Amino acid sequence: MENKTNATLLLDTPGSKLVTIDQLAAIPTPEPTKTWTPIAHSTVPEIITQLVEERGWKFTNGGFKIGVTGNGHKMFGVTQVAIPQAGTDEDYGMALGFRNSHDKSIALRIAVGVNVFICSNLMITGDIQVRREHTIKIDARMVVEAAFDMVPQAAANLSQQFGEMRTITMTRDEGIYFLAEAVEVGALPLTDFMEARDSFLGSYKDHTQIEHGGTMWAAYQSVTQVWKHHSFMQIPNYSRNLNELVKIGSGK
Repeated sequence: MENKTNATLLLDTPGSKLVTIDQLAAIPTPEPTKTWTPIAHSTVPEIITQLVEERGWKFTNGGFKIGVTGNGHKMFGVTQVAIPQAGTDEDYGMALGFRNSHDKSIALRIAVGVNVFICSNLMITGDIQVRREHTIKIDARMVVEAAFDMVPQAAANLSQQFGEMRTITMTRDEGIYFLAEAVEVGALPLTDFMEARDSFLGSYKDHTQIEHGGTMWAAYQSVTQVWKHHSFMQIPNYSRNLNELVKIGSGK
């Protein structure tokens, strides 16, 4: 089943590449200085994995996707988790993004949200972000825990909102009007309107990948699935505008 949150990693700079956890662990970590403590790249997904297991959460969509720059000095990655205690499941969990550097250029950062995007120039977006400079006192686990502490309530809100969208029925005309509103508020590019329209209308058929046909949830999915055509810089605005439209449409 496709997770309806978005944890997107983009390799858009020369020399950047995907790596496995084992390859990540093989990248050497520089020696610390009197004022700076580098964090091993592999430490970040290791801590995330530990905390997910300790809290009874569950990875979805195959675990981690991790990239590094050509020289290995910078690392960035994404994953997705379901949080049973907050009412989420594999269908809609929470997206996590993270980044780290060995060259003092960027701080360790964790981002959490419905839509998280990170690219190889280390730009990162998310509803919740926790950032710490690599000072001598940095504690990587505390950074990840600080982000994770905020996740359950955000996940519970997400679960409630998405669940309600599944119960709000829409006729074909109402769905098309919703998509037109998405264009008007800047959540759906006009050039993608017809693709989103065809997806929504197709949701009434059994073979479609769009679930809960004829509902606001189907219309929501029809919008988000076309975002893959667009750049990293555009998607956060689309997401924010769509979520505002959904609150209006669901009477919130």
